[in-house]
Amino acid sequence: VALPAQVTFHHEAGKQLVANDLKIERLHTGMKFVEGPVWIAGDKALVFSDIPRAKLLRWTAKGGVVDWRDSEQSNGNTLDLDGKLLSAQHGARNLVRHVLKTSVSLEVSTAVTPVPQVLASKCDGKRFHSPNDLAVRNDGTIWFTDPTYGLGKRQREADGNFVYRLDENTGFVTVVQRDFAMPNGICFSPDHSRIYIADSGKKQRVGAFLVQNNG
Repeated sequence: VALPAQVTFHHEAGKQLVANDLKIERLHTGMKFVEGPVWIAGDKALVFSDIPRAKLLRWTAKGGVVDWRDSEQSNGNTLDLDGKLLSAQHGARNLVRHVLKTSVSLEVSTAVTPVPQVLASKCDGKRFHSPNDLAVRNDGTIWFTDPTYGLGKRQREADGNFVYRLDENTGFVTVVQRDFAMPNGICFSPDHSRIYIADSGKKQRVGAFLVQNNG
């Protein structure tokens, strides 16, 4: 039996993020499997993924929801420290940064073709399964989960479903957590001293880990 969608607050302070007179409004229909919402404050726009359609969609109050960019079945999205959009892609089994040919603004015409910059696709010579979600720490490193949800019938190369850290300064990708069945959602605490990782495998748990000085 499917459970109703819900939001659970693990700390009372979280309720301060939600207005008392909050009303839920449906913004769009007809999508297949949506994921990875990220708010672009400067453009007052919401960008998110429709994984089966291999599209990034964009919502604004003025224009509603429109197809914004093609993707390789992007799932999780976030912003780097410079405000550029990062995506974890199932289809291409990689992490990318979206770089536009003529502008860094998200308010450009949809006719402008993005040139995704591949940030990582392997660790120790083995391809990722299907990167799922990602979070950027305040030191610029990118932490991401890699379950097998988007792998399909393609060959597994990594030895397990791991959580990784990418240091763009060195180019190194490191396994930071191995003890998960299906590592999925990931985020940092406000001071970035702790990282939270959701396991959507059989145990269905959330792990909270202190980040060590060596990452």
